[in-house]
Amino acid sequence: MNRFLKKMGFSPNDHVAILHADDVGLCQATLPAFLELFDSGSLTSGSVMVPCPWFPKVASLFTEHPDLDLGIHLTFTSEFSGYRWKPVSAANADSGLIDEHGYFFSTTAEVQQKALPAAVEIETELQLQQAINAGLDITHIDMHMGAMLHQNFLPAYLAAGRKHQIPMFAYRMSAEKMKKWNNPLLASAIQKITNDLEEEGFPVFDNFYQTRLDHPENKMEEIESFFKSATPGLTHFITHPALDTPELRAITPHWKGRVADYEALASENFKALIKKYDIHLLGYKELRRALREEISSR
Repeated sequence: MNRFLKKMGFSPNDHVAILHADDVGLCQATLPAFLELFDSGSLTSGSVMVPCPWFPKVASLFTEHPDLDLGIHLTFTSEFSGYRWKPVSAANADSGLIDEHGYFFSTTAEVQQKALPAAVEIETELQLQQAINAGLDITHIDMHMGAMLHQNFLPAYLAAGRKHQIPMFAYRMSAEKMKKWNNPLLASAIQKITNDLEEEGFPVFDNFYQTRLDHPENKMEEIESFFKSATPGLTHFITHPALDTPELRAITPHWKGRVADYEALASENFKALIKKYDIHLLGYKELRRALREEISSR
């Protein structure tokens, strides 16, 4: 059984899930979608992209809604051709964080190939500090497009979580899944990291699913298929909800997938699904509280 859930009083057969929204602040359409779904209980947490243009509005919303459960979606890529963002650090070309136009690289592969670990560490801490200075009560960290999922950058990710005593998204992968990776060094590092985090009292997820943005149709069937097959334990369920706006349509070709996520979570069918599969819902605030209690007791 998941050690962290056991300490929180759950049984080995319990299905416990965080219903999470990535990319909050990516654009305006993400903000009312997240607020509505969080208020209705269809989301229990979200993570904010600090370098994106709508981050200041997220910060102002948090002052009006201090109950929000928001972490930092550590961002090192800027994937859209006509809508881009830059590091919050004073990055130069030598840092390996930016392309020839001064923006983050478009792909994970580029930043992992070119970024200096020291520059990643500085940018990570500055994104967190900018959020803290803006008044956010950070509940956790995760990463945009898996950009920090590299043996050279994971130390910065782990150091941030440990320094601020906040949960960091970490997923217990099977040996079979890790064998499919073309990077044995990373696979070995991930296995050690999850073991070490558990020993330190940090939560580690047993199940992970991210809804598909490229298949907006049959969204409820997709979601039910995952929950039906998920094993007991702690699940991180990721969505990208957004309202249908001209801005969203102009930014991404996968706008329909984001709108479909919003519409699915806003439906009564979604809540019925959570009840049908007897899923216990948590936010990162609860995980953070349990983590800090564990750390203080040692």
